[in-house]
Amino acid sequence: MNELGNSVLRIMEESPLGRMSIYVLKKQSIDAGIDLEEMRDEDIPVLASRLKDVLPFFLGEEYGGVITKIKRLNGNRGGS
Repeated sequence: MNELGNSVLRIMEESPLGRMSIYVLKKQSIDAGIDLEEMRDEDIPVLASRLKDVLPFFLGEEYGGVITKIKRLNGNRGGS
């Protein structure tokens, strides 16, 4: 998993989703056609949209904070 993928995973793991985060992230990435090994800034909005539909089942109202943090990753790093 590249730096961006690891950043997304870290955000998700800090939520009550915890260790299940990797499974949710992998499944949603595969379904969206996103390669976690080469995740790009352009993938963040697509992934965030998918997670917005799925995370409420796991996190309830807390999902919004997770989505916001993931969206903030878009373009906030040097080259990827």
